[in-house]
Amino acid sequence: MHVPARRVLFAGDHVFRGGVPFVGQADSRSWIAALDRLLAFDPAVMPPGHGPASTGPRADLQLTRDYLAYLRATMGEAARNMEPFDEVYRRTDWSRFEHLPLFAAANRMNAYNTYLLTEQQAKQRPVSATPRDGCACPPARMPPERPAAARRAPPGAPRRAR
Repeated sequence: MHVPARRVLFAGDHVFRGGVPFVGQADSRSWIAALDRLLAFDPAVMPPGHGPASTGPRADLQLTRDYLAYLRATMGEAARNMEPFDEVYRRTDWSRFEHLPLFAAANRMNAYNTYLLTEQQAKQRPVSATPRDGCACPPARMPPERPAAARRAPPGAPRRAR
Protein backbone atom coordinates (compact mmCIF):
# COMPACT_ATOMS: atom_id res chain seq x y z
CA MET A 1 0.00 0.00 0.00
CA HIS A 2 1.30 3.44 -0.93
CA VAL A 3 0.40 6.70 0.82
CA PRO A 4 1.65 9.30 -1.69
CA ALA A 5 0.90 12.38 0.46
CA ARG A 6 3.29 11.05 3.12
CA ARG A 7 5.58 9.10 0.75
CA VAL A 8 5.05 5.96 2.83
CA LEU A 9 5.14 2.54 1.21
CA PHE A 10 3.99 -0.55 3.07
CA ALA A 11 5.96 -3.21 1.21
CA GLY A 12 4.96 -6.28 3.19
CA ASP A 13 7.08 -9.36 2.64
CA HIS A 14 8.56 -8.05 -0.60
CA VAL A 15 11.46 -6.54 1.36
CA PHE A 16 13.62 -7.93 4.14
CA ARG A 17 15.27 -4.80 5.45
CA GLY A 18 19.04 -5.12 5.64
CA GLY A 19 18.94 -8.90 5.41
CA VAL A 20 18.75 -11.84 3.08
CA PRO A 21 15.16 -12.77 2.23
CA PHE A 22 13.82 -16.29 2.50
CA VAL A 23 13.03 -17.18 -1.11
CA GLY A 24 11.45 -20.60 -0.61
CA GLN A 25 9.48 -21.64 -3.68
CA ALA A 26 8.70 -18.03 -4.68
CA ASP A 27 8.87 -17.02 -8.32
CA SER A 28 11.82 -14.66 -8.02
CA ARG A 29 11.29 -13.30 -11.54
CA SER A 30 7.86 -11.97 -10.48
CA TRP A 31 9.29 -10.79 -7.15
CA ILE A 32 11.94 -8.75 -8.98
CA ALA A 33 9.27 -7.22 -11.23
CA ALA A 34 7.24 -6.28 -8.13
CA LEU A 35 10.31 -4.66 -6.56
CA ASP A 36 10.87 -2.65 -9.75
CA ARG A 37 7.30 -1.34 -9.44
CA LEU A 38 7.83 -0.50 -5.75
CA LEU A 39 11.07 1.35 -6.55
CA ALA A 40 9.09 3.61 -8.90
CA PHE A 41 7.07 4.96 -5.92
CA ASP A 42 10.22 6.59 -4.50
CA PRO A 43 9.06 6.36 -0.87
CA ALA A 44 10.64 8.29 1.99
CA VAL A 45 9.58 5.75 4.64
CA MET A 46 8.85 2.07 4.28
CA PRO A 47 7.69 -0.32 6.96
CA PRO A 48 8.86 -3.64 5.47
CA GLY A 49 7.43 -7.06 6.22
CA HIS A 50 10.54 -7.86 8.29
CA GLY A 51 12.67 -5.48 10.31
CA PRO A 52 12.16 -1.93 11.55
CA ALA A 53 10.76 0.85 9.35
CA SER A 54 13.23 2.06 6.79
CA THR A 55 14.08 5.71 6.28
CA GLY A 56 16.26 4.66 3.34
CA PRO A 57 13.72 2.53 1.48
CA ARG A 58 15.31 2.83 -1.95
CA ALA A 59 18.48 1.13 -0.66
CA ASP A 60 16.48 -1.64 1.06
CA LEU A 61 14.33 -2.27 -2.01
CA GLN A 62 17.39 -2.23 -4.25
CA LEU A 63 19.35 -4.61 -2.00
CA THR A 64 16.54 -7.17 -2.01
CA ARG A 65 16.17 -6.78 -5.78
CA ASP A 66 19.91 -7.07 -6.39
CA TYR A 67 20.17 -10.19 -4.24
CA LEU A 68 17.33 -11.91 -6.09
CA ALA A 69 18.69 -10.88 -9.49
CA TYR A 70 22.15 -12.17 -8.53
CA LEU A 71 20.66 -15.50 -7.49
CA ARG A 72 18.81 -15.76 -10.81
CA ALA A 73 21.84 -14.78 -12.87
CA THR A 74 24.33 -17.11 -11.19
CA MET A 75 22.07 -20.08 -10.55
CA GLY A 76 20.25 -19.65 -13.88
CA GLU A 77 23.51 -19.83 -15.80
CA ALA A 78 24.57 -22.91 -13.85
CA ALA A 79 21.24 -24.66 -14.45
CA ARG A 80 21.37 -23.76 -18.15
CA ASN A 81 24.88 -25.19 -18.40
CA MET A 82 23.82 -28.26 -16.38
CA GLU A 83 26.61 -27.66 -13.88
CA PRO A 84 26.43 -29.43 -10.53
CA PHE A 85 24.89 -27.16 -7.91
CA ASP A 86 27.49 -27.82 -5.19
CA GLU A 87 30.37 -26.79 -7.47
CA VAL A 88 28.60 -23.65 -8.63
CA TYR A 89 27.62 -22.67 -5.11
CA ARG A 90 31.21 -23.04 -3.87
CA ARG A 91 32.71 -20.90 -6.63
CA THR A 92 30.06 -18.17 -6.62
CA ASP A 93 31.25 -14.85 -5.18
CA TRP A 94 28.83 -14.14 -2.34
CA SER A 95 30.96 -11.33 -0.83
CA ARG A 96 28.40 -8.59 -1.54
CA PHE A 97 25.75 -10.38 0.54
CA GLU A 98 27.56 -12.67 3.04
CA HIS A 99 27.69 -9.98 5.76
CA LEU A 100 23.89 -9.64 5.81
CA PRO A 101 21.74 -11.08 8.59
CA LEU A 102 20.34 -14.53 7.77
CA PHE A 103 22.86 -15.11 4.98
CA ALA A 104 24.33 -18.20 6.67
CA ALA A 105 20.88 -19.58 7.46
CA ALA A 106 19.10 -18.90 4.15
CA ASN A 107 21.48 -18.36 1.26
CA ARG A 108 22.32 -21.95 0.32
CA MET A 109 18.63 -22.92 0.36
CA ASN A 110 17.75 -19.78 -1.63
CA ALA A 111 20.43 -20.57 -4.20
CA TYR A 112 19.33 -24.19 -4.56
CA ASN A 113 15.65 -23.31 -4.90
CA THR A 114 16.54 -20.66 -7.49
CA TYR A 115 18.70 -23.18 -9.35
CA LEU A 116 15.74 -25.59 -9.53
CA LEU A 117 13.29 -22.82 -10.44
CA THR A 118 15.37 -21.44 -13.31
CA GLU A 119 16.01 -24.96 -14.58
CA GLN A 120 12.25 -25.64 -14.60
CA GLN A 121 11.41 -22.28 -16.18
CA ALA A 122 13.93 -22.88 -18.96
CA LYS A 123 12.14 -26.13 -19.80
CA GLN A 124 8.66 -24.57 -19.74
CA ARG A 125 8.92 -21.58 -22.01
CA PRO A 126 11.19 -19.71 -24.35
CA VAL A 127 12.96 -16.67 -22.90
CA SER A 128 13.92 -13.57 -24.84
CA ALA A 129 17.51 -13.09 -25.90
CA THR A 130 17.68 -9.97 -23.74
CA PRO A 131 16.36 -10.95 -20.32
CA ARG A 132 15.08 -8.26 -17.98
CA ASP A 133 15.72 -10.08 -14.73
CA GLY A 134 19.31 -11.25 -15.09
CA CYS A 135 18.39 -14.81 -16.01
CA ALA A 136 19.57 -15.56 -19.51
CA CYS A 137 17.82 -18.90 -19.73
CA PRO A 138 17.84 -20.48 -23.19
CA PRO A 139 14.69 -20.79 -25.21
CA ALA A 140 12.91 -24.10 -24.89
CA ARG A 141 13.58 -26.31 -27.87
CA MET A 142 10.60 -27.84 -29.59
CA PRO A 143 10.95 -30.84 -31.86
CA PRO A 144 10.77 -29.88 -35.54
CA GLU A 145 7.35 -30.13 -37.13
CA ARG A 146 7.08 -33.19 -39.32
CA PRO A 147 5.76 -32.71 -42.85
CA ALA A 148 2.13 -33.76 -43.27
CA ALA A 149 3.17 -36.68 -45.46
CA ALA A 150 5.33 -38.10 -42.66
CA ARG A 151 2.56 -38.04 -40.04
CA ARG A 152 0.95 -41.34 -39.21
CA ALA A 153 -2.71 -41.92 -39.79
CA PRO A 154 -4.74 -43.19 -36.85
CA PRO A 155 -5.00 -46.99 -36.62
CA GLY A 156 -7.57 -48.37 -39.06
CA ALA A 157 -7.60 -45.24 -41.24
CA PRO A 158 -7.05 -45.82 -44.96
CA ARG A 159 -3.62 -44.86 -46.27
CA ARG A 160 -3.26 -42.34 -49.03
CA ALA A 161 -1.26 -43.20 -52.08
CA ARG A 162 1.91 -41.22 -52.58
